[in-house]
Amino acid sequence: MISQFLLQSGSPLDARTTLPVFKLLVIGGIIAIVIGILYLVSKYIFSYRNSEAYMERKKNKPSTLADINELGKLASMTKEEKNILWDVIKDNKSPNILFSIKDFDFMESLFKEKYDALNEANDEENKTILFSLRKKVLKTFKQQIIIKNSKGIESTTVFTYTAKKGFHHKLVLRENTPEGLILSMPSSLQGSDEKPAPLSKISFCF
Repeated sequence: MISQFLLQSGSPLDARTTLPVFKLLVIGGIIAIVIGILYLVSKYIFSYRNSEAYMERKKNKPSTLADINELGKLASMTKEEKNILWDVIKDNKSPNILFSIKDFDFMESLFKEKYDALNEANDEENKTILFSLRKKVLKTFKQQIIIKNSKGIESTTVFTYTAKKGFHHKLVLRENTPEGLILSMPSSLQGSDEKPAPLSKISFCF
């Protein structure tokens, strides 16, 4: 009877061994569930932050001093320039400056309004700071236009040719023809050894 009972109930050693294994399985199951939940939550957050609704919400939120400081680092603004920018934003209650600063037409209207106010107050010092701020904003944040061909380049556009010696020569576009661009030859290049050779490849900035 005793041996039959041991066979049916198992030995005390088997019981001690089975219990830790069961605990490990439970713990492993809990960890897997937690990891699965974290994965689903992170996936949802990622999808939401890349959605149009989230972007619109960010664009429309009020600007903060933290936003100004972030822009200040990107554009190397001085403390005085950041103060002027903060005044412009507060006066107009503009939406998130991190987005609107890339819309230069919008920013230009804000700068003009601020300039008129400073001009009326005869505040020449802050007018100078405003001009410096405007220049940095244009240089840092205005989106560049990609030109795929020369058809849209207007006559009288000024091109700059930089010679090897570092001198900048200004050339004006006279005609834009299907065959090519016809530029005026500045006096600084006529008879100069810096004049490019015929049919040579050179770079212009405009």
